[in-house]
Amino acid sequence: MSYMEFLNNPSFQTSLNSFDEGIIFTDALGKVIHCNSKICEILGMTENELKKYAVSEVINLQNQNKSVTFEDFYKKALETKETDSIPYPTCLLDKKKKEHYTKIIIDIIKSQDKSNEITGSIIRIYDQTDKYLLQHELQRALRLKSLSQLLSGLAHDFNNILTSILGNVSLAKFEIKEENKIWNLLNDAETGIEKARDLTKQLLTFSAEEQKEKELVALPEILNEMINFTLSGSNVSAKFDLKQDLWPVYINKTQISLVFYQIVLNSIHAMPLGGEIEIKAYNQIIEKDNSKMYNPGNYVVIEIQDQGIGIPKEELDYIFDELHQSDYLSPDVNFSTVKNIIDQHLGYIDIKSKLGVGITFTLYLPAEYAEISKIKEQTPVEKQFTGKILIMDDEMIILKVLNKMLTQLGFEVVSASNSDETIKIFKKYLDAHDPFKIVILDLTIRGGKGGIETLQELLRLNPSVKAIASSGYATDKIMIHFRDYGFSGSLVKPYKLEELQETLRKLL
Repeated sequence: MSYMEFLNNPSFQTSLNSFDEGIIFTDALGKVIHCNSKICEILGMTENELKKYAVSEVINLQNQNKSVTFEDFYKKALETKETDSIPYPTCLLDKKKKEHYTKIIIDIIKSQDKSNEITGSIIRIYDQTDKYLLQHELQRALRLKSLSQLLSGLAHDFNNILTSILGNVSLAKFEIKEENKIWNLLNDAETGIEKARDLTKQLLTFSAEEQKEKELVALPEILNEMINFTLSGSNVSAKFDLKQDLWPVYINKTQISLVFYQIVLNSIHAMPLGGEIEIKAYNQIIEKDNSKMYNPGNYVVIEIQDQGIGIPKEELDYIFDELHQSDYLSPDVNFSTVKNIIDQHLGYIDIKSKLGVGITFTLYLPAEYAEISKIKEQTPVEKQFTGKILIMDDEMIILKVLNKMLTQLGFEVVSASNSDETIKIFKKYLDAHDPFKIVILDLTIRGGKGGIETLQELLRLNPSVKAIASSGYATDKIMIHFRDYGFSGSLVKPYKLEELQETLRKLL
């Protein structure tokens, strides 16, 4: 059976269309003479369209080295009369310039007689785009995880430094009367340090490891923090219209912060020449039998609108698909992740857009009836405590400033730099019937046991010990749910003398 007779066999065509790879058959000159349905799907062309061209005209490769084309590989295979391949992941562009990541094999068909002449060729194209995108997303996730760990560590170390600065400034203020000009200078310095503290808090929120814990929060704070943090260094500004009476929401702050970050990051990408993002937030009661088919209840609605290029109408239905790619969206944003997070919070997300007008994302988060406790005014610093207090921290600058702050409040302070030393001192004073009123334990001790392990030993010695967890990791679940780990309170570094006093006052 000849090459052409073989191709025209009806049973062969049925078998050919069952293959997962795209297959093109050519004549000796490279003109397409036959193909299967898969290659039509990959290239976005019909069989009749393909038959009008040479194979080198329909296979368009996007190489970093633009001087190398499919035709170069094809000519090499014809010259050697040997099978050649273009390895994965070779980027192939279909008729609509959509990218496919492929492996391509070129087989040369030779006559069966002594002439060994070329009678045609078979080009097999394995479309592995899904595999490539999944690998790309995994690599991106690993890079982000490494970056988040780096940011978290830097923010923690920065908080340790800020603790020393803020503590000393607050101590200096205590020694000077308010009418003194130096007091005003110190107060301005304290305000600047508190802004730096807010920045590290934003970094920690952004870099926090995935947590399952949810907490009741007021959205204005997290909206302002995350959006302003994301816009830092860009030429895009934000305009906020947040209603004063917003209901609180029960959310995972890390996850919802990521949602805001992704949406705003896309807006920055959509406005390369700069512009403004408008953020609105308001309460809404959704009734039964609503047009959107949402569950009835109380919701806080957040609208984020940009002035960017927008998205074509035909793409709106696919924006939340896991593997969707678009020239109109930031390559650094994964909106399927955004949708998954909102779904986990039993909320909803809508998108409206017109090309050239911009995008509006509308988020619906279920609201809670509970009230968020208001921050009490801090009492003036004064020597109101007595007794002994034990502190553990591996940073000498922290031990030094904390010792001065606690002494200022009236305590007799004993310090330790590691777990073993802390346990030894604690036991010594306990055996002497002179126990410590409070123990302040840093959660992270480099190269040794941290606050949690140390507290377990202290609780075995004295089950009624009162311990405060101290850490520069504001988003650490231990700092949020400290009682679950045996602590009586928590102190997020850096803290002022007034904040230290208030925490101690609640326990004594």
